[in-house]
Amino acid sequence: MVIHQRGLVHQQLDDQESAIADFDTALPLVPEPHVTYAARGTSYLLSDRMPLAIRDLSEAIERAPGVWAYWYFRGIAHEANDNPQAALSDYENAAWLEPSNAELMTHKANLRADLGDYEGAVEDHSMAIKLDPDNASSLNGRAWNLYLLERNLDGALEDARRANALEPDAFHITDTMAHVLSGLGRREEAMTWFDRAFELGGEWAITWYQRELAAKGYYTGAIDGQAGPQTRSAMEACVRDDCRLLAGSEP
Repeated sequence: MVIHQRGLVHQQLDDQESAIADFDTALPLVPEPHVTYAARGTSYLLSDRMPLAIRDLSEAIERAPGVWAYWYFRGIAHEANDNPQAALSDYENAAWLEPSNAELMTHKANLRADLGDYEGAVEDHSMAIKLDPDNASSLNGRAWNLYLLERNLDGALEDARRANALEPDAFHITDTMAHVLSGLGRREEAMTWFDRAFELGGEWAITWYQRELAAKGYYTGAIDGQAGPQTRSAMEACVRDDCRLLAGSEP
């Protein structure tokens, strides 16, 4: 177990190669190999070697299926390995074993949203918020998914305001505020928040906005990441029409 513990220290210090070497040595010696398989799988996960992470975490699950964290980390590896359905299945198993973990519920909600299950995302974000009322990510996530569903926009605005109070400099929360206000027909307020989103997101965010504005026919200028008069005029027209600028869009 001493070698296993040393591997954990290397892992915490982000020396994953040394950690993996220690776990390799420890595996034939430890009384509970599932712990070491999971630890090595986590080091593979942290070093972006997803197939190996999935292999080791699967071995850990086979030996100890009642440990929720093994399912959770394998889900993260599946998601990073472009297998969202396998990831969601693992998150669901993890949540069944550990229903009181807000971070897990938020992660599951975000993946359900990515898969287009906005109703399910709202449900999971609501559970995460119940577990942790100051969970800014889930407050924003629930607001955004309600916006995508075009349902209870007043509730979405309240969630977005709470998230913004917790993380006032977060671009995605600011952007959610702008979209929800646009959906409510509160145009001037929406533009104020989009201006703030320009400031917080900078060039990459403005480029994203410009591309979506151009795709929707509001903008014909250069895609240059600069919030000049033409970009702002296009945004004002979009807000006037509630064009749902980033609904279904990825940067």
